[in-house]
This record gives sequence, C-alpha cells and structure tokens, in this order.
Amino acid sequence: MSVYMRREFAKLVIKFLRSGNKEVTQSGRTEALEDILTANIKYRLVTKKTRLQDPQFYISVSDVKETIPGLNQTLFSDNQAISQELHPLPIDYADETNGRINFFIKPCYLCNIILKKVLSEGDTYGYHGIIKDKQTILVEYSSPNIAKPFHAGHLRSAIIGNFISNLYEAVGHKVIRINYLGDWGTQYGLLAQGFNKYGNKEDLNKDPMKHLYMVYVKINEDVAKEQQNSGPDKHEKGETHRKSLEIFRNMEQASEDLQLWKHFRDISIEKYREVYERLNIKFTDYEGESMYSKKSLELIEELKQRDLLHIDDTTGKGYIDIEDEKDNIKAVVQKSDGSTLYLTRDIAAVLDRHKRYNFDRTHYVVEDGQDLHFKMLKGILQKLNVPWIQRYGDQIHIRFGRISNLSTRKGKAVFLDDILNEAKERIIKTIHNKQTSKEVESTETVADVLGVSSIIIQDLKEKRLNTYKFSWDKVLSFKGDSGIVLQYAHARLCSLIEQCGCDIHSIDFDTKYLTEPEAIQLILHIASYEDTVDKCLTSLEACHLVHYLFSLSKFISVAHRNLKVKDQPKEIAQARLQVFKCAKTTLANGMTLLGITPLDKM
Repeated sequence: MSVYMRREFAKLVIKFLRSGNKEVTQSGRTEALEDILTANIKYRLVTKKTRLQDPQFYISVSDVKETIPGLNQTLFSDNQAISQELHPLPIDYADETNGRINFFIKPCYLCNIILKKVLSEGDTYGYHGIIKDKQTILVEYSSPNIAKPFHAGHLRSAIIGNFISNLYEAVGHKVIRINYLGDWGTQYGLLAQGFNKYGNKEDLNKDPMKHLYMVYVKINEDVAKEQQNSGPDKHEKGETHRKSLEIFRNMEQASEDLQLWKHFRDISIEKYREVYERLNIKFTDYEGESMYSKKSLELIEELKQRDLLHIDDTTGKGYIDIEDEKDNIKAVVQKSDGSTLYLTRDIAAVLDRHKRYNFDRTHYVVEDGQDLHFKMLKGILQKLNVPWIQRYGDQIHIRFGRISNLSTRKGKAVFLDDILNEAKERIIKTIHNKQTSKEVESTETVADVLGVSSIIIQDLKEKRLNTYKFSWDKVLSFKGDSGIVLQYAHARLCSLIEQCGCDIHSIDFDTKYLTEPEAIQLILHIASYEDTVDKCLTSLEACHLVHYLFSLSKFISVAHRNLKVKDQPKEIAQARLQVFKCAKTTLANGMTLLGITPLDKM
C-alpha cells in the first residue's frame, strides 16, 4: 500500500515543484523523477507511542534538492501553498518542519485504502509494484554431502536460501532453486568399500542417511587404524585407502561400482525430500558434483587454451592468478595428477547452469567461512569474461554465521530429522503439560509445525552474519518473540473470525466506525508490510520481516483485547472484522514468505 501512496505523493510533489520552476522541467523525464522521489518518500514506522495526529509520510527537503538541483531555497517555507497543491488527495495538512515535508492523511480515508487493498490482493498483498524488471535468478542452497552429517550450516543455508527464493518469487522474479549435493570424490570409493564390508540392504532402505553414515564412520576408522600401524612416521596410507582410490577410478569409467553409487544417491535424495518437505523447502532440481566431473576436465582444457592455467613448479598443481582487492590469490583448479577439485566443478556447474537456465544472476547461500572459495570462483569467472558476473558479482555469495550448541537429548545433532523430531517431541510434552480438560486436536501435526516454525524463526530473526548459540528453551518458548507466538496470533485470529457472528465474506464496511487508536495503529502497521518486504529484498535479510511480524502480533494482541466484534452493532462489528481479516492475511503472508505454514488452530 505504501509504495502506491508514495508514488501518488511523488506525482503531486513534482507538480508543486514545477509551478514556476524551470529547473524541474529541465531536470529529466517525469517518470524518472517519480521513481527517485517515490524511493525517498518514507512511511513513518508505527510504534506504541504513535499518535493519531502524527504525519504518516514524509520526504526530506535535502533529498528533493539533491534530485532537482537549483531549486528556490524558500520553496518549502509556505506550508499553506504546499497543502493547497496537494489538495487532490484527502490530506488534512502538509507542511515543512525540520527539513522534512510531512503529509498527514485523514485516517478514515487512509484506513479505507489499506483495508480494501489487502482484501482485494489477499495472499499477494505486499508484493505488487516492488520490482520493475523481472529476472531469472538461480539460488543454490542447503547442499549437504551424501553419507556425511547434515550439520548446522546446511540447516541455515536451507532456511535462508528458501526465504530468499520465496521472496524473489513473491515479487515476480522467476527462481531456479538448486540443491547441489556433495556426491563425488575419493570418499565415495571409500563408502562403496565400506558398504561391501559393513553395509546391509535392509537397513539401507529403512534409513539410508543414517546407515550410510554408520558405514562411512566405520570404514574411516579402518583407514585410521591402518595408517596408525603403517610404520614409524604413521603417514603412509593403508590398503583400504588405496582400494578406495581404485574403486573411484572405476566409478569414473562407469563400472558396477557406479551403479551402487547411483543407488546410494537416489535413496538419499528421496530421504532428503521427505525431510525438506517438513521444512516447507523445495527445489527445482537436485544436482551433484558428479554431474560435472567430465565438464570440469573440459574446463581445464579451455583454461589452457586461453593461457589462464599455470603449473606450480614445486607442487605440479594447476592454478589461476586472481587479483583480489588485497592479495594476489592462486586459485588451484587442478591436482598434480590432473584431476579436478571442488572449485573446478563449481565453475563448470555455473557455466552449464547459465546455458540451461539463462539466469540473470545467481546466489550461493553458504557459510561465511567459504568466502575465499567464492572470491576465487568470482575471479575466475571474471577472467573468463562472463557478462553477468560483471553486473552481479558482488551478490554471488550470500554469507551467514555459524550456530553453536545445536544438539538433541541424545547428544550432538547429526541429522536434520533428529533436530525436527526433537523439537516436535519437546512441544508435545509441553502441550500435554499445559492441557486441562480441553483436548488438543492433531497434536502430532500441530507439534511438528510448531517445531519447524520455531527453528525457522530462531534462525531468521538474527542478521545472517551473526553467530548465535542454539537454545531449545528460547526456540520453543510460548512467550516472548518466537515462532510459537506468531502461530498463536494467527490461530487466535482464525478463531475470532470463525466465531464473530458476522458475515465473514462480506466486504461491505465503513471505516468511519474505526476511530480507536488500537484499530488505526494496527492498520497503519499492516500498511508498512510492503516497505518491509522491499527492505528484505534490498538487503536479503529476513530479520526485518521477522521483527515486523513480532510487532504485528503485538498490535493484534492489543486490538483483540480492546476491539470486540461479537455482539457489537453491525456496522462496528463489520468494520472491526475487516481489520482482523487484513491482519490475518498480512501475518499469514509474512509467515509463508519465511517458509512457515500458518496454523488455523492450536
């Protein structure tokens, strides 16, 4: 809503400035001026201290003068002239104070615009008109390794990447979601050997991730023992390791071992899909390093032909010189034996993806510790003169900090489903402890959704680069700022609407019956949802939305306590009902954007 209102104000401000000011006429096209001024007109944030007579919008005079140089310095001193010029909108007053032009709109009119916009747009409210040019954006996130622990970094990547993808899709971009699995390398020769020694097909089909991890741990213990007994220096690799190298070489040549590896990969992906579904996380495609083993060798040949590949005289490794802002980096892309590395396969992957998807830009949602890797990737793409990297290279790595203390009652968390199950079990216990005579419907399902909501909110309420300690007590709190509190606010609104005694489908209402501060503050906060989404889009930070929703839930709580709907006069009840319906829509839209399924009942 506020984007629309800001543009309307921008048109009127330009009209006012054009009156006898040739500088405005000469300063550019109206549309360009509108875009600049629209961006500079601010919607005042709503707090508990917001008064009904406070201006809702403002623009800095310095921003206007910067946009249109040479304006008369006394132009904004005549408050009466400003108000008269802006009269086409129902503005009570517009004035210039403290370097700002302030706009105060009649609450009745403003509330009417806001509520009707939310009611008409429904689950698309907040997303119209934010972008001008639609793009195709590829986002890679989560990207765990098959047969290795799904650590906290994979969880954060999955949650953040899913939010960014949801955000882009909501505002109109086309999004390609990629889960790039670590599924290639010598360790898979080791895994195949381990399965032949310790594996069990029945256990594999029952729980592939945990069984493969058990096999991987045991075969690595064998490697460690052989190395320990190898001789005085204890550095010589044993027979198990040598055999794994042989198996992996056979895999590259499409042997029977490759068929076993494909089976591991397929059943692992199926298990991942089940767990991601609980988190409302989806992907366009599951890729893997294995897809790019041959293409990475082709890339090496291309680098040689372009004279970009250098060979280290000491190690025999192939590298590319990257000029960073601070250092000269040698980005190693080839081992001394001619085989490729993860970086090489990453470059081959992104070049292939561009051919397939023709994306405008791409993001990798990966832990901050991999910053050097993405500096090298960006540098190599620049050396290859890839056009899109020149425009969007600074956005390629979406970094985030680490989580510590993420564990279950059984010990350190290894698998994502263990974390989700722990959350569900703790919530079920809390629900049963809180129950009196009233039965909780679908306790298992509700507890699972609450657990997922809590984990997502705990992660996204922090800035991406912040590291934080995971605390089950904070995550699963039924008080304060948590995912459970947001779910409670939504369920409470659903209950109010269901039991209000009004025609819930009617949108026939009059905002003149909305005079209470609690109603107007809630409506004004609903109006700022659009700005919050825009802020998230600019920063790719979910925390702005999370804290907006926390504030929204508080305004909802106050309004729910003071604005009765049931047994009120029809006109008052209908007007208040629309406020709560719009609050529910906005809350649900925000939660869905974060990857949370709003609950109708708790």
